[in-house]
Amino acid sequence: MKNRRVVVLLLMSCLFFLFAACTDTSRTGSGQKKTKITMMNMYTRESPFTPIFERLVNGYLADYPDVEFEYESMSGTEEYSTKFNVYIAARTLPDIFLTRDDLTPDLVRQNILRPLDDILDREWKDNFIPMWSEETVDGKIYGIPFQFITNQAVYYNKNILAEAGYTGFPKTWEDWMSLCEKLKRAGYIPIALGDVEGWPLWSFIGEPLTQFMCGNEWVVNCGLFNGKTSYNDPDFVKTMNMINDIMKNGYFNSDVVAANGTDVSAYYFTGKAAMLMSGSWTAGGMLIDAPEEIYRVTGVAPLPRPAAAKPEVEYGMYTGGSGWAYALNPGVDGEGKLDLCTGILRALLGNESALGSLEVGNMPAWTIDTITGIERVNISPLLRAFLDSVAEAPAVYPLNRQQNGPAMTQIIYAKTQEMLSGTVTPADACRAIQAVFEEYSKIR
Repeated sequence: MKNRRVVVLLLMSCLFFLFAACTDTSRTGSGQKKTKITMMNMYTRESPFTPIFERLVNGYLADYPDVEFEYESMSGTEEYSTKFNVYIAARTLPDIFLTRDDLTPDLVRQNILRPLDDILDREWKDNFIPMWSEETVDGKIYGIPFQFITNQAVYYNKNILAEAGYTGFPKTWEDWMSLCEKLKRAGYIPIALGDVEGWPLWSFIGEPLTQFMCGNEWVVNCGLFNGKTSYNDPDFVKTMNMINDIMKNGYFNSDVVAANGTDVSAYYFTGKAAMLMSGSWTAGGMLIDAPEEIYRVTGVAPLPRPAAAKPEVEYGMYTGGSGWAYALNPGVDGEGKLDLCTGILRALLGNESALGSLEVGNMPAWTIDTITGIERVNISPLLRAFLDSVAEAPAVYPLNRQQNGPAMTQIIYAKTQEMLSGTVTPADACRAIQAVFEEYSKIR
């Protein structure tokens, strides 16, 4: 019996040492257990902001040698969204991650996001462009914006427009369509747009055009799912017909459904296209990507205003916001880990980050007048013109209110793309969107 007891004790000792060896990687040389912080983002090696991101995070963590920081980066929104959905389904999201604002209400219901009000003091929060409504559900904030974007920028070649008799960019939709007709007859692609991913057509044209044609109250009610709006409303049907007419009249590149951003940029950079539909990110990126002779003659303008637009929605408005925001896993709790994650977020979303964004041609989440040291940043001419345009805007309406949730995002993108390929009519597209809207409203 005694020998048997010794064997049992020896086995227990072996198991203990085996377990200790397996867990030793989480300890420092002194044997103190490390705190591990995980993150998921879109800062690839090729991203110009990556060195800034690493400098800011490493600078903060330099005071915390017992913290193990690990982050996973995806190359672009499509890859990120795919991986994000897998992690949501498996409940394996990291401590800190980027979340899309139109998904926020659904993610809150699934207990995927942690409320952040307790870490957002007013001194920090007041520096941001007021985009908090995107990340707010039932009065609580679940995301911190890391950028300002708008999808409705029209980049245009001033020389080509001058050939068509235009000394400036049209401010009315009707004049814009007349310009497109002249450009088509002159042999140019009037508007370069790549919709292979499904979202650009709606984001660049559909969303701001809906704001113009249906009005702010209609758009807000869509996002609230309160039964006061319908996608069969005549104003929305007219909006879809206006989008469809651009394709029918031949004002897009013929491969619009199959083309991506790189394809259509090439049309513009080689002088084949007079205009390029894109977002605010192109204002900074074009300095690097475009030939010098094209960059020098490029202007930028907001989407022109239709004559039938709602009176309260003025020319020069933008639909804008963060689109993506930093969020925390609900499992991040306890003062130690929460404090560390908060410190990382403050480093990534502070004054130095705002300066870094401007340096690489991005629009930061902070308002320009709250950023200190901005005089040290060499802002490219096109980005400066874009910043001025946004500053002068009569209104900036929140992004993504019409597709508030994954089901609405999917159906709106799908049906607008099917219109481009001629497989559905605008009226049929509206009916299909409304059917999903009614079903989705029942679970909101």
